[in-house]
Amino acid sequence: MKTLLIVSSFLTLGATASFASVAACSVQAATTLPGYTCEIGDKIFSNFTETGITSGIVDFSMSGTQYFVHYDSMAAPETTAFSLGFTVSIDPLVCPTCFIIQMQDQMQTANSTPGAPAIPNTSTATVNHTPGGVVSLNALTALNQTGITGALATTSEGVMFSYTPGANGELSVAHFTISQAVPATVPEPVTMSLTGFGLLALGLFGGRRLKQ
Repeated sequence: MKTLLIVSSFLTLGATASFASVAACSVQAATTLPGYTCEIGDKIFSNFTETGITSGIVDFSMSGTQYFVHYDSMAAPETTAFSLGFTVSIDPLVCPTCFIIQMQDQMQTANSTPGAPAIPNTSTATVNHTPGGVVSLNALTALNQTGITGALATTSEGVMFSYTPGANGELSVAHFTISQAVPATVPEPVTMSLTGFGLLALGLFGGRRLKQ
Protein backbone atom coordinates (compact mmCIF):
# COMPACT_ATOMS: atom_id res chain seq x y z
CA MET A 1 0.00 0.00 0.00
CA LYS A 2 2.84 2.37 0.84
CA THR A 3 4.39 1.67 -2.56
CA LEU A 4 1.10 2.55 -4.27
CA LEU A 5 0.89 5.82 -2.37
CA ILE A 6 4.48 6.75 -3.24
CA VAL A 7 4.07 5.98 -6.97
CA SER A 8 0.80 7.88 -7.22
CA SER A 9 2.29 10.88 -5.42
CA PHE A 10 5.24 11.03 -7.80
CA LEU A 11 2.95 10.80 -10.84
CA THR A 12 0.76 13.60 -9.54
CA LEU A 13 3.61 15.87 -8.50
CA GLY A 14 5.60 15.19 -11.68
CA ALA A 15 2.71 16.13 -13.94
CA THR A 16 1.90 19.20 -11.86
CA ALA A 17 5.54 20.33 -11.85
CA SER A 18 5.65 20.19 -15.64
CA PHE A 19 2.79 22.70 -15.73
CA ALA A 20 4.23 25.00 -13.09
CA SER A 21 7.88 25.03 -14.16
CA VAL A 22 7.49 27.85 -16.72
CA ALA A 23 4.82 30.52 -17.14
CA ALA A 24 2.27 29.98 -19.91
CA CYS A 25 2.94 31.89 -23.14
CA SER A 26 0.90 35.04 -23.73
CA VAL A 27 0.89 37.88 -26.25
CA GLN A 28 3.93 40.11 -25.72
CA ALA A 29 4.97 43.52 -26.98
CA ALA A 30 7.90 42.86 -29.31
CA THR A 31 9.98 45.60 -27.70
CA THR A 32 9.79 43.92 -24.27
CA LEU A 33 10.72 40.37 -25.33
CA PRO A 34 14.34 40.23 -24.05
CA GLY A 35 14.37 38.15 -20.88
CA TYR A 36 10.96 36.60 -21.55
CA THR A 37 10.51 32.82 -21.09
CA CYS A 38 7.26 30.92 -21.53
CA GLU A 39 5.78 27.50 -22.29
CA ILE A 40 2.93 26.33 -24.51
CA GLY A 41 2.18 22.62 -24.79
CA ASP A 42 5.57 20.95 -24.45
CA LYS A 43 7.51 23.87 -26.01
CA ILE A 44 9.58 26.31 -23.98
CA PHE A 45 10.46 29.61 -25.68
CA SER A 46 13.39 31.54 -24.24
CA ASN A 47 16.53 33.58 -24.99
CA PHE A 48 14.56 36.28 -26.81
CA THR A 49 16.57 39.09 -28.37
CA GLU A 50 15.53 42.02 -30.52
CA THR A 51 17.25 44.99 -32.09
CA GLY A 52 15.66 47.80 -34.06
CA ILE A 53 12.03 46.79 -33.46
CA THR A 54 9.83 49.83 -32.84
CA SER A 55 6.33 48.34 -32.66
CA GLY A 56 4.24 45.19 -32.87
CA ILE A 57 3.45 42.08 -30.89
CA VAL A 58 4.54 38.46 -30.73
CA ASP A 59 2.02 35.71 -30.02
CA PHE A 60 2.18 31.94 -29.65
CA SER A 61 -0.18 29.15 -30.63
CA MET A 62 -0.29 25.43 -31.34
CA SER A 63 -2.31 22.97 -33.38
CA GLY A 64 -1.65 19.25 -33.14
CA THR A 65 2.08 18.69 -33.58
CA GLN A 66 2.78 22.21 -34.88
CA TYR A 67 3.68 25.29 -32.86
CA PHE A 68 3.63 28.87 -34.13
CA VAL A 69 5.49 32.06 -33.25
CA HIS A 70 4.02 35.09 -34.99
CA TYR A 71 5.40 38.63 -35.11
CA ASP A 72 2.93 41.25 -36.32
CA SER A 73 4.03 44.87 -36.68
CA MET A 74 0.36 45.92 -36.29
CA ALA A 75 -0.46 49.46 -37.42
CA ALA A 76 3.15 50.56 -37.92
CA PRO A 77 5.09 48.21 -40.25
CA GLU A 78 8.86 48.14 -39.77
CA THR A 79 10.67 50.32 -42.29
CA THR A 80 14.19 49.89 -40.89
CA ALA A 81 16.41 46.85 -40.44
CA PHE A 82 15.79 44.80 -37.33
CA SER A 83 16.38 41.35 -35.84
CA LEU A 84 14.32 38.99 -33.72
CA GLY A 85 15.78 35.88 -32.10
CA PHE A 86 14.61 33.12 -29.78
CA THR A 87 15.22 29.53 -28.72
CA VAL A 88 12.53 26.84 -28.82
CA SER A 89 13.12 23.64 -26.84
CA ILE A 90 11.05 20.65 -25.79
CA ASP A 91 10.15 20.30 -22.12
CA PRO A 92 11.38 16.78 -21.21
CA LEU A 93 8.97 16.64 -18.26
CA VAL A 94 6.04 16.89 -20.67
CA CYS A 95 7.35 14.86 -23.61
CA PRO A 96 10.71 13.18 -22.93
CA THR A 97 10.87 11.44 -26.33
CA CYS A 98 9.59 14.22 -28.61
CA PHE A 99 11.88 16.04 -31.03
CA ILE A 100 11.67 18.86 -33.58
CA ILE A 101 11.72 17.58 -37.15
CA GLN A 102 11.25 20.76 -39.18
CA MET A 103 10.96 24.56 -39.05
CA GLN A 104 9.30 26.82 -41.58
CA ASP A 105 9.96 30.57 -41.89
CA GLN A 106 7.74 33.11 -43.57
CA MET A 107 7.61 36.88 -44.00
CA GLN A 108 5.10 39.23 -45.53
CA THR A 109 5.85 42.79 -46.60
CA ALA A 110 3.35 45.59 -47.11
CA ASN A 111 3.29 48.40 -49.63
CA SER A 112 4.98 51.46 -48.16
CA THR A 113 2.10 53.58 -49.46
CA PRO A 114 -0.52 53.67 -46.66
CA GLY A 115 -3.62 51.69 -47.54
CA ALA A 116 -2.17 50.25 -50.76
CA PRO A 117 -2.04 46.47 -51.32
CA ALA A 118 1.16 44.56 -50.66
CA ILE A 119 3.47 44.30 -53.65
CA PRO A 120 6.65 42.39 -54.59
CA ASN A 121 9.69 44.41 -53.56
CA THR A 122 13.36 44.07 -52.73
CA SER A 123 13.01 43.45 -49.00
CA THR A 124 14.99 40.45 -47.72
CA ALA A 125 15.44 38.47 -44.54
CA THR A 126 17.99 35.93 -43.36
CA VAL A 127 17.03 33.31 -40.80
CA ASN A 128 19.88 31.57 -39.00
CA HIS A 129 18.93 28.23 -37.45
CA THR A 130 21.10 26.45 -34.90
CA PRO A 131 21.10 23.64 -35.87
CA GLY A 132 19.58 23.77 -39.36
CA GLY A 133 21.65 26.30 -41.29
CA VAL A 134 20.59 29.50 -43.05
CA VAL A 135 17.30 30.27 -44.78
CA SER A 136 17.10 33.27 -47.15
CA LEU A 137 13.76 35.01 -47.73
CA ASN A 138 12.93 37.71 -50.25
CA ALA A 139 9.89 39.58 -51.55
CA LEU A 140 10.98 39.93 -55.18
CA THR A 141 8.30 37.81 -56.79
CA ALA A 142 5.66 37.10 -54.17
CA LEU A 143 4.08 38.46 -51.02
CA ASN A 144 4.93 35.46 -48.90
CA GLN A 145 8.27 33.77 -49.11
CA THR A 146 8.71 30.57 -47.14
CA GLY A 147 11.87 28.75 -46.18
CA ILE A 148 11.98 25.30 -44.63
CA THR A 149 14.75 23.67 -42.65
CA GLY A 150 14.46 19.90 -42.95
CA ALA A 151 15.34 16.79 -40.96
CA LEU A 152 16.39 18.62 -37.80
CA ALA A 153 15.87 15.82 -35.25
CA THR A 154 16.71 18.15 -32.37
CA THR A 155 15.19 19.00 -28.99
CA SER A 156 16.39 22.62 -29.04
CA GLU A 157 16.51 25.06 -31.94
CA GLY A 158 17.91 28.59 -32.06
CA VAL A 159 16.32 31.08 -34.48
CA MET A 160 17.58 34.51 -35.53
CA PHE A 161 15.47 36.48 -38.02
CA SER A 162 17.24 39.48 -39.60
CA TYR A 163 15.24 41.81 -41.85
CA THR A 164 16.55 44.30 -44.44
CA PRO A 165 13.92 46.62 -45.97
CA GLY A 166 13.82 47.24 -49.72
CA ALA A 167 12.19 49.73 -52.06
CA ASN A 168 8.37 50.00 -51.90
CA GLY A 169 8.07 47.54 -49.06
CA GLU A 170 8.07 47.26 -45.29
CA LEU A 171 7.71 44.22 -43.08
CA SER A 172 4.28 43.54 -41.64
CA VAL A 173 4.51 39.89 -40.54
CA ALA A 174 7.16 37.31 -39.66
CA HIS A 175 5.91 33.79 -38.94
CA PHE A 176 7.67 30.66 -37.69
CA THR A 177 6.21 27.15 -37.67
CA ILE A 178 7.81 24.41 -35.57
CA SER A 179 6.86 20.81 -36.42
CA GLN A 180 7.62 17.83 -34.24
CA ALA A 181 7.31 14.08 -33.97
CA VAL A 182 5.22 12.83 -31.05
CA PRO A 183 5.43 9.14 -30.06
CA ALA A 184 1.96 7.71 -29.53
CA THR A 185 3.04 5.98 -26.31
CA VAL A 186 3.90 9.17 -24.42
CA PRO A 187 1.11 10.02 -21.93
CA GLU A 188 -0.21 13.55 -21.84
CA PRO A 189 0.49 15.49 -18.60
CA VAL A 190 -3.24 15.73 -17.85
CA THR A 191 -3.56 11.95 -18.13
CA MET A 192 -0.56 11.46 -15.87
CA SER A 193 -1.99 13.89 -13.33
CA LEU A 194 -5.43 12.24 -13.30
CA THR A 195 -3.82 8.80 -13.03
CA GLY A 196 -1.75 9.98 -10.10
CA PHE A 197 -4.72 11.47 -8.29
CA GLY A 198 -6.73 8.31 -8.94
CA LEU A 199 -4.05 6.03 -7.55
CA LEU A 200 -3.58 8.34 -4.59
CA ALA A 201 -7.31 8.22 -3.79
CA LEU A 202 -7.35 4.45 -4.20
CA GLY A 203 -4.41 4.09 -1.86
CA LEU A 204 -5.94 6.31 0.82
CA PHE A 205 -9.33 4.57 0.57
CA GLY A 206 -7.72 1.13 0.68
CA GLY A 207 -5.62 2.12 3.68
CA ARG A 208 -8.69 3.21 5.62
CA ARG A 209 -10.48 -0.08 4.84
CA LEU A 210 -7.49 -2.09 6.10
CA LYS A 211 -7.49 -0.13 9.37
CA GLN A 212 -11.18 -0.85 9.84
